[in-house]
Amino acid sequence: MRTLLVAGLLWPAIKAARQPTVVVAGATGTVGRELVRILRRQDVPTIALGRDVLRAKRILGINACCREVDLGDAESIKAALPVDEPFRLFVATPNGPDQFQLEKTLFDVCAATNRCEHAVKVSTATPVLEARVGPFDAHTRAEALLADSLSHTILRPSLYAQTVFSEHGPLGLPSGAGDGQHVLADAPVAYVSAVDVAAVAARALVSDDVSRNAKMLDLTGPAATTISEVVQQAGGNVVSCTSTLPADFLRVLATQLSKVSHDTERALGFEPTAASDFFERELRRRALDCGKNGAIAYNGRAVYTANYRSSLPFDEVRRKSRGLGLRCREDYEELGVPKYAPSRPEDMFPDRWLGWDDYLGVRRPYDEGRRVAQTLGISSELRWYTYALDRPAVLEDLRLPFRPPQAYGDEWRGWGDWLGTSV
Repeated sequence: MRTLLVAGLLWPAIKAARQPTVVVAGATGTVGRELVRILRRQDVPTIALGRDVLRAKRILGINACCREVDLGDAESIKAALPVDEPFRLFVATPNGPDQFQLEKTLFDVCAATNRCEHAVKVSTATPVLEARVGPFDAHTRAEALLADSLSHTILRPSLYAQTVFSEHGPLGLPSGAGDGQHVLADAPVAYVSAVDVAAVAARALVSDDVSRNAKMLDLTGPAATTISEVVQQAGGNVVSCTSTLPADFLRVLATQLSKVSHDTERALGFEPTAASDFFERELRRRALDCGKNGAIAYNGRAVYTANYRSSLPFDEVRRKSRGLGLRCREDYEELGVPKYAPSRPEDMFPDRWLGWDDYLGVRRPYDEGRRVAQTLGISSELRWYTYALDRPAVLEDLRLPFRPPQAYGDEWRGWGDWLGTSV
């Protein structure tokens, strides 16, 4: 009854606080595709912009809302934006000679609508900008333009773990930890996962009050490591080689990207993924998806495992399992497995597996929950309940309770502590 009363009292505020549509420019890129995946889990209306709708749907899923756009054409952009409603923008365009002009056109069009509440731009690492090497010029100019035109958050990530350790990366390790060469083999770098960068972007884009968002974040992994160290842990070997990159750019990459920033952890509420963890998961993914490795496949059935994983993604299986209201592995094994779900999900999806609490949607412990809650830009009890009623899927995805005082009982330390607003 109390919940219904609260909902009734908050309804006018909720109607005015609906989650705006998120427009994603660069939706098929390394970060963009992970962002779309997160927003879909959170039931956030999303429009993916791209030149090739069919390719975008193959990558993002057939149900993704994709619109064909030429970022160099202002009219094309206008036609793709939501009509007469507020929206938020994510931008991650490929490095290239036209990069600044494409982003400028996009920012100008969005600013002219007076409906873009917030923009998140993926830039390049701060040391690259400060040394004025590599793609610094386009990013520097785009950052300055964005700062003058829209409410914004600029993300400055270190090198992506996906770029170096993925199947199509420079290492070229096909399905195991074989030997390879890389120009940065022995360079200490605080590699960051593109999944973590996408998660940081998602928090800014679903923030209740965008004025509370950080203006700029340096995103790194939890520690600096070398490619050779990571690959050696998996039983492989990588040696240094020559490169065609400009010498000054290569010097910065090899010597200036080892500094660890805590911005990623603060923006997420938990520690980001280590490069070694990502590489281990990546090797498992390749072995499962190739359809040829019976030793690692689910129940020894290599082709079945590859087909299952391509037909029923982890997010969908986890969503079904969370709907059961179970609290531990024993419940899952004893009370029943969702239809078509694997009885051992950790073996079917080791590359996405984060533990049983995550898989079943078990509420986070209080201290962990408060750190995550403070990333949502919510400033008061009233705003919390307005947000919870408007965007329940966001709280569900992040494993946060609708009514934290009741959920945590004696552990509860007040709204100021929960939201980080205590003086």
